[in-house]
Amino acid sequence: MKKNILLVASALLSTIINIQAQTTKQKLEQNFATFTKSPSLANGIASLHVINSETGETVFEKNASIGLPTASTLKVITSITALDILGKDFTYKTSLSYAGEIDSLGILHGDIIIHGEGDPTLGSHRYESTKEDVILNKWKKAILDAGIKYVEGRIIADDRLYQAWICRADGYGPIWEIITAQEFLR
Repeated sequence: MKKNILLVASALLSTIINIQAQTTKQKLEQNFATFTKSPSLANGIASLHVINSETGETVFEKNASIGLPTASTLKVITSITALDILGKDFTYKTSLSYAGEIDSLGILHGDIIIHGEGDPTLGSHRYESTKEDVILNKWKKAILDAGIKYVEGRIIADDRLYQAWICRADGYGPIWEIITAQEFLR
């Protein structure tokens, strides 16, 4: 009798485990199918390979052997690494300073210096507070508040922290690619 109860309990447990595994797989299949039917993927392809982290077994795979570029998924790894290393309260700081003298007419005989820490959102259109015109207007106000009406010198982007940074012409890169003295003082 005990043997029969154990056998029934074992079979029931096995069935429950199989149902749960099937449910997970079915959910993945359904969600992947929904994702691939999205109009934004009409001319694209997606692949997914889900592995059980405890057993190493494949839970779901679709187009798993097709080599695709990482696209935005690499941002997840970068973001997690930044969060781990920098912490959740980290913020980049970009500051302005000047070198030289400001005369009685408000002319800076010297340079405006932008000190950056590599803020990836600086000049980004994605956030209201980081849009190009918002940043440039803040800097313009700071310069005017310092009593500077005209710069007889240079605007220097201090990039010593990132000597290997390469500015590209495709729109990606630091905001100082587009900054000129006239943009500050319009």
